[in-house]
Amino acid sequence: MYDDNYRSRFGKVPIASYADIITPDCHSLYLQNSDGDFVFTQLHNHKDFEILFIKSGTAHFTVDSVPIEAQSGDALLFNPYELHYGVASNKNLPFSFYCFTFDLSMLCGGLSHPAADMCRSLWNGHTKFDNLISGCNEFVRIFAKLEDAFEKNNTSWEYYVCAHIFELFGFLTASGFLHNVGSVSKDKIFVRNVQKYIDNNFTENITSADAASELSYNNSYFCRLFRKNFGQTFGEYLNFHRVNHAKKLLSGGSSVSEAALASGYNNISYFIKIFKKYNIGNPSDYIRRQNNLF
Repeated sequence: MYDDNYRSRFGKVPIASYADIITPDCHSLYLQNSDGDFVFTQLHNHKDFEILFIKSGTAHFTVDSVPIEAQSGDALLFNPYELHYGVASNKNLPFSFYCFTFDLSMLCGGLSHPAADMCRSLWNGHTKFDNLISGCNEFVRIFAKLEDAFEKNNTSWEYYVCAHIFELFGFLTASGFLHNVGSVSKDKIFVRNVQKYIDNNFTENITSADAASELSYNNSYFCRLFRKNFGQTFGEYLNFHRVNHAKKLLSGGSSVSEAALASGYNNISYFIKIFKKYNIGNPSDYIRRQNNLF
């Protein structure tokens, strides 16, 4: 069964796509770090599985504190609840990518489905796919079919999308890219539980005290643990999560007001202010840019 919350966010099938391109004249559109590299995704994690394919340029990623260098033709796999962020090198532009995020529930179809054990193991952190897939022509071939099926949006497109994701996972598993992790650290469990709480409650008026109480932590200790693992305060991360959710809705055709209300913002002006904090430009600028990309 599809996860109902995800379906309400992304339509018939719990999957969303996102593309972007960063060129040398994009200084006014993207945040830059101290090295002048362009930040295209800030530190975050999610229940969804994410596949990001680099079409041109080079980028530096960090996944659960492990640095990864990637270039054109490489793919990054972000397993559920892995903390990750990425910056595009300003020395090798343009940088462009295409990514999918999807809920693994779309592969399960029920507890007895052959993929159910794999999905549960990925969700629980007991197994994981390698984060970097490099120099793999077969992966590129299957990913191209997935992208084509999603973009054409023809009749029964969702069947083709699901089929190509199954094909991709089958190839990755058969080729040795899926590994057992063993025991899960306390920090990983903390990150996973916090993200689940945020996923279920981000549209409400929640605070760190609410999250701490729900997860049975002293608020002061919870805040220290949160900053240690997420590198920011609970309020800052909550706003980023809400804005990221709004961006997916905007990419899917929602209006600015619809995206704001569905992401926990009742005040549209405040939503625009927060949106601009995490993106250079307002939501309308973002919509125009996405329309030009697709």
